[in-house]
Formats: sequence, structure tokens, C-alpha cells
Amino acid sequence: MTDDIAIAILAELRAIRLALAGRACAADDSSIAFLRAVHAAVGARVFTAGDLAAHAALPGSAALRAAILAVCRGLGARPLGRALRRVEGRPMAGLCVERIGAERDGIVWRVAVTAVSFTAVTTLPIAPAPGLDAPSGLDIRTGRR
Repeated sequence: MTDDIAIAILAELRAIRLALAGRACAADDSSIAFLRAVHAAVGARVFTAGDLAAHAALPGSAALRAAILAVCRGLGARPLGRALRRVEGRPMAGLCVERIGAERDGIVWRVAVTAVSFTAVTTLPIAPAPGLDAPSGLDIRTGRR
């Protein structure tokens, strides 16, 4: 492998890494607070959106209720299900919502603790190689075309 090919591969790898980091950074503070509140309420147990709505309606669940209302239009099962679907599979702050299956009452969800958080990866310094542009057309510094 020549040095030029190795440099091109490295530039492409950096571009891919930045693109993934930009995708992962799309999570806002309310989504992260929502995931943390759901995890604090249910832990690693499985639940449906209806179960979560019922739990949020209990006295003493003010933090969960506030986090839900920050990402949903209401405390119903459908808006909650849509909010869970929006964050599904996106690691945020070391947590990730997983769809386990479906049952008569709706989709069964679980909040899992992820081994590696993309937010931790994005803090690593990524310096572009001098004078190289990413072969995919992405600017390695900004991650944009």
C-alpha cells in the first residue's frame, strides 16, 4: 500500500467519523433529559408507552412528567410512542432506547446502557491531514459538503 492510498483512506475514515459524530450530536438537551428520566423511572425493565404514561401520572413522578412534556405534546401513549421512536437506536449520554417487540398493548421498549457513547467519541481531537480533502466531498473540519 502506498502512502497516498493510506492517506486517502485515513482522510475518508476521518470524514466518516465526523459524519457519525454530527449525526449523534443532533440530540438536544430535552431528548437526553427524557432518556435519563425514563431510565431513572423504569431502569432496565421493558415497558410500553402506555405503561410509561401511567407511571408519569403517579404522584411523585414530577421529573418524569416534565421530561416527557419537554419532548411530547401530551402524556398520552401515542405521543410518547412517537417520542420513543424518534430517539430509538441513537446513543445519547450513555443510554439508548431499544425496541424489544410488539404486543397487544403496543410496542415494547427498553432503555439500555450503552458501552460507548458517541458524545464521548466526539470529544476526541480529529485533526485533518494537511492539504487533504475527504474523497467523499465532505469537508473534514466541519463534516459538511
